[in-house]
Amino acid sequence: LGGVWLLLWLGGSAALAQRHLNEQGLFLHDALAPAAAPNPGSVAAQVLANRLKPPSLRGAGGSELVLRVPGLQAPQRLLLDDPQAVRIKPGDALSLELARGRLSGLFVTDWRVVSAAAPAPASASP
Repeated sequence: LGGVWLLLWLGGSAALAQRHLNEQGLFLHDALAPAAAPNPGSVAAQVLANRLKPPSLRGAGGSELVLRVPGLQAPQRLLLDDPQAVRIKPGDALSLELARGRLSGLFVTDWRVVSAAAPAPASASP
């Protein structure tokens, strides 16, 4: 039983170390990426949804955006803790600065709103 506990503890520690190393010094390592992934640098993304994610014991919360990123098939989620992110509306275009992790994944290192969605037309009342 002690051996199983030790193996589980070592596996969990290795996973945490891998995650930490993957996020550190994003600019230092240029790993090969799948052909479908966008290249690091500036990428335009379209906002599909924006919802408030309240703070919890696991995170600070913020605005959770659902984005369509060219080069990635599935919609992507992005959590922004910037108070200005509340103003982002569905249909807005964002410019994202992407960087590859040391081992895997893409990380957003900077963002800005490029163009705001056109306001909905006012409906005429009889």
